[in-house]
Parts: sequence; C-alpha cells; structure tokens
Amino acid sequence: MPSRTIATENKRAPFSSEGWVRSHADLLALTIVGAGLLIRLKAASGTFLNYDEALHFSLANQISWRLAYQVSPGTSHPPLLIFLLHAWRALGTSGCMLRLPSVLLGTGFCWVSFRWMKNLFGSETALPGLIFLAFSPSMVSLSAEVRQYALLLFFTACALYAWEKALEKNSPLWMLTSVLGLWLAILSHYSGILLAASLGLYAILRMITRRPPAAVIATWAAGQAGALGICAFLYFHYITKLGSTALQGWMGDTYLHNSYFDPHRHHVVIFIITRTVSVFQYIFSQPVVGVAGFVLFVAGVMLLWRTKFLPGAAGTRAYQVVALLVLPFAINCAAALAGKYPYGGTRHCAFLAIFAAAGIGFGLGRLVKQRIVAGLSVVVLTMAACGLFPARRLPYIARADQSQTHMHQLMEFIQQKIPSSDLIFTDEQGGMLLGHYLCEQRPVSLDRSVAGYSSFVCDGHRVVQTRVKEFYFTAENFLPRWDEMVRAYGLKDGDSVWVVQAGWLWDDPLAQQLQHKSPRFRDLTPQSFGHNITIFSLPTRILPSRIPGG
Repeated sequence: MPSRTIATENKRAPFSSEGWVRSHADLLALTIVGAGLLIRLKAASGTFLNYDEALHFSLANQISWRLAYQVSPGTSHPPLLIFLLHAWRALGTSGCMLRLPSVLLGTGFCWVSFRWMKNLFGSETALPGLIFLAFSPSMVSLSAEVRQYALLLFFTACALYAWEKALEKNSPLWMLTSVLGLWLAILSHYSGILLAASLGLYAILRMITRRPPAAVIATWAAGQAGALGICAFLYFHYITKLGSTALQGWMGDTYLHNSYFDPHRHHVVIFIITRTVSVFQYIFSQPVVGVAGFVLFVAGVMLLWRTKFLPGAAGTRAYQVVALLVLPFAINCAAALAGKYPYGGTRHCAFLAIFAAAGIGFGLGRLVKQRIVAGLSVVVLTMAACGLFPARRLPYIARADQSQTHMHQLMEFIQQKIPSSDLIFTDEQGGMLLGHYLCEQRPVSLDRSVAGYSSFVCDGHRVVQTRVKEFYFTAENFLPRWDEMVRAYGLKDGDSVWVVQAGWLWDDPLAQQLQHKSPRFRDLTPQSFGHNITIFSLPTRILPSRIPGG
C-alpha cells in the first residue's frame, strides 16, 4: 500500500519546466547545437566565395605539400588552414564543400563551449551562453566561410575544456589534450598567441592553489615551451616575411583604423571603453544589444568576484575564473595600445566570444535568480532581435548580391560574349575571384613579368590584374592604372578591354563612378549581376592620359 500511495503522488506531481530543463540540459544543448549546424549549413551554401576565401584556397591549391608551405606566408595568418584545405580539396572544391570544415568545427565549438561552461558554472550559465554562440550572426558567419576563425574557436574551446578536466581528474592525458588544443589555436590564427598568454596566467593561478600532480605540471610546462617554440617559428618564418606591419597591412588604414590605438586621435580611457563595447557589438551583430551584453558581462564579473567558490567546479575559486574571463580582453587591449594587434568590433577578436558568453551567461543567471527557463527566454528573445535587426559592418556583401547565381551569370557572359582576343582587366580582388571561377578551381599560374601587374589565361581568356596597391578599383585609382596598363601590354588604339569588378565595395561600382566623373563615360553600358559584380567594355581610345575637368 505505501508504494502504491507514493506512485499515485508521483503521478499527480505537477510538471515543472524548470526541473525538466535542468534534468535534460545536455539533450537541450544537443538540440541547440543541431539547430546551429543547420543554420551554418544554410549560410555556407548558395553564395560565391569572397576574396579572402578564394585567396586561402588558391594558396592551398598547390600540386604538393611543399609548395603549399612555401606559399602559405602569402596570407597574414598562420598556415594550419592552408594545410587543411590542401588535403580537403580532394573531397571537392565547390564553395559549400570548401566551407564545410568551418561549418563542422564552428558547430563543434558550440558543443565544447557548452561543456566547458557547464563544468565551471552549471547549466544556468552554459545553456544561455550556448544560445549566444550558436545563433549569433557573427559566430554563424565565421563558421560558414573559408577562414581561420572556426579552427581558432574550436581549438580554443578544446584547450579550455581539457584544462579544467585535467585539474579535475589530475590527468596528464587531459593536460596534453589542452596543450594540443592551444598549439593548434596558435597555428590557426595569431590571436591564439593572446589566448596562450591569458591561459598561461590563469593556469599559474589555478596551480598555486590546486597543486596538481607533478606529471600534470610537467605536461603543462612542456606545452608552454612548445607554444613558445611555435610562436618563434611563426615569427621568423611568417611574420618577418610580411614586414613590421604584418598584423595591420592595408586594413589598418581602412576599416580597422579605430582598432589600433593612436595617441594623436584617441584618449586611452575612451579607447579602452569604446573598443571593449565594440567587441560585444560585433559578437551580437547589434549595437544596442551589444551595449546591454557588455553591461551584463561587467555585472557578471563583479558578481562572480563576490562569490567564493563556483557551484559547477568543486574547489575552484571564483577570483581565478574572473581572471580567466578578463585577461583575454585585457591582453588584447594591451596589444592594441601597443599598436600590435586590433581590438574592437572585428573578427580578429573573435576568440573573445567564448569568454564574453560565459560572463554574460553568469550575469544573466544571477539577474533572473537562477531560474533557467526565464534566462533562456531572455536569451531567445535577444537573439531574435539580433537576427531581425543586425548591424552591417565592412566589408559587407548582402547575401542576395553574393548569390552563386550571379557569379555563374558572369562566367557565362565572359564565355559567350567576350572574344578570346579581348583582354579582361580587373583589380586585385576581381582577379582572385576570376582566377577561382574562370579557371574552375584549377591552380592558376601567374605571369608577373610586367611590373605592377599579374596576368593569367583561363578558358582561352587573358586576364590582367593589378597588384595589392589597388585592392579594388575606384575612379581615382583606375584612370592612371588604365593608361599604364595600356602602354605596358602594348594595346593599340581601338582595342576592346573588358573591365570586371567583383567582390566587396566600399563605394559605388566603378562604372557608376566613371559616369559621374566625366561626360566621356556616359555611354558606358555596364552589365551588372547583383550590386557587387559589374562588367563593361572600354575601348582604349576612350581614355587619353588626362581628362580635362575629370
């Protein structure tokens, strides 16, 4: 009879959504990660590669590993992605296939981040933090491009999670896993060096109080030595080849100019505050939500500081985890103050997202008094707002304008409308995209015999492109380069040249700028495929060396 009474009472017990979520946190997390995977697959399909994506593939698209290594310093990043793509291309070279490693690793990053946050803070922090990372437009975009950031994020999460497991289990094997994650993060992106500094300082704080076994400490110490060796290798074999401004380049003068501290333009305190807020605005892809996220992160850190021990990790002192959350921001900011690395609302600081998500998740949990359903409701509404009202940051192409259909239309136009005797002239960005699509993902052999220009032949068409000096054409830089190209390649009066502009635009398309610049260009008949791809014919006689009143 008593057992029957208990069973009856259990059947009558009211359903608790709070209890269900807590008891099924891992299942719910897997569902969220699955939804994140579908969103990333959707984002990775249906669009043509941007310049950076095509560049990474072109460096990897070599006939041997040796050649891939030799050309890998051609991008301002460590070589891991180039090696990965070199092997991956055997499986396929379509845009979606080339983006698939980022999709898979970006999705894996979400799951490992959840496990790390749950291990330290509990489900109240981990589930909201996971939703931020799974559905943030910025995180989705970085996980759907042929870039280094998905690798960086995944290996960052692995290094953090394995470190906590190493101390929890006193396991040298887990510590070795953390070390390998750190090494691969550094080999993925230079911000991995900032991560290594942050994690190294945090590790010292933890080991002072935890005192793990000698084998664990020895594994960690060997890992730090290995990380220093990797940094030295990257410095001498990559960074020095790119010059003293390797991590700035031309971007430091364009959309990253506010991300490096300039004492002539910035006040140090204002720079620190505004750039930190900008990090959160980038993560959420929404300026208002980004400010709210920053405030919640600060509140979370302050509340965490007042906590003695963390509920999710036995024996872990809260101030140590505060250091872990704050150090990456502080070290990144210090690098920007020194003019060595950008800090602010840019993908170059994407590794900060996992620390931001943890701090925000903890602060939100305390704000709603650990009611996990209420916290999840707030997060879902927040991410819906970010998706509906996203901010647009340069460089940017609307998805409709980046449709793969537009690139196919351009290729058909070139093949059907342009005689093989006509020259195609384009800028650095357009040349990279034409090399990828016109040559159908085959290795491109560049002729650099003419100073300031490169040329290649694909599908019977000769393409001449400018070097990096003119990343994209404007009316101002096009005119002198046109005259120079006509002379350098011995074109005759009346020869037809087709000008192609494709990719990111910071201004109006070139044809439109030329038409506004001078009446001589009003008869241009540009053919556009979306807003970001334009082609038009320009007979050489139309342009004298100087245009009066131009």
